[in-house]
Amino acid sequence: EPPMEVTQYAENMEKSWVYDELKEVRNTHEAFSKWGVGGGLLYTGIVAHITKGREPWTLPTPVGNSPPKTDSTATKPAKDFEPINYPAP
Repeated sequence: EPPMEVTQYAENMEKSWVYDELKEVRNTHEAFSKWGVGGGLLYTGIVAHITKGREPWTLPTPVGNSPPKTDSTATKPAKDFEPINYPAP
């Protein structure tokens, strides 16, 4: 069976309040990874209080010392990992 593409989810997500909030903070982790604590605090402070996530760029996600990749290319297949056995609550 071919994989199903879920287009309705993306459309509904972009119309929700969650999308607006996530868009405002989309560069936070990348700013700290790229510029350290001082630069990350400065950048996220400006974004949080002045631009409110309306900056026309998205910082690329760094993966180690390699060039930036998308999350999908940086995620390894589940078969490469051992399952974690969590104790019952």
